Amino acid sequence: MSNAPRAIDTWVYGVLAADPTLQTATTGGTVLPTRIYDTQAPEGTPYPYGVFHAQDLPANQCLGPSEFTMQALYTIQWFVAGAAYSTLDPLVDRTDTLLQTTPSTPPSGAQIVGCRRDRWLKQAFNVGGKVYRAKGAIYRVWCEPS
Repeated sequence: MSNAPRAIDTWVYGVLAADPTLQTATTGGTVLPTRIYDTQAPEGTPYPYGVFHAQDLPANQCLGPSEFTMQALYTIQWFVAGAAYSTLDPLVDRTDTLLQTTPSTPPSGAQIVGCRRDRWLKQAFNVGGKVYRAKGAIYRVWCEPS
């Protein structure tokens, strides 16, 4: 039996972390691994960075030994300190392009059937008098065991 939730995590991280456009945008022009983190960025991570997490991740749907296509909701947001929302637009746009056009088979053996944006997200936070902004989207991912 496959582990579709793990496959989706692997796929989301792999697609975003390996993209050269996101790599240079999050590292100041240096091609390094994209600053994209599962659930929470480590303390002290330089901005901008991205965070993804499952928002609705159902268990594999089975009937006896047969598994069926599942869908999950993922939140992906990019964060910046003090800058305008527009500085995040290239990251959000690139994420949108990558996830909606790159189905693949993750190493775990589950097939990503497709992905589409469900809704946009835009937030501001004020912590100790400093403004932080986040922009991103919630994506619906369809996965099928292979």
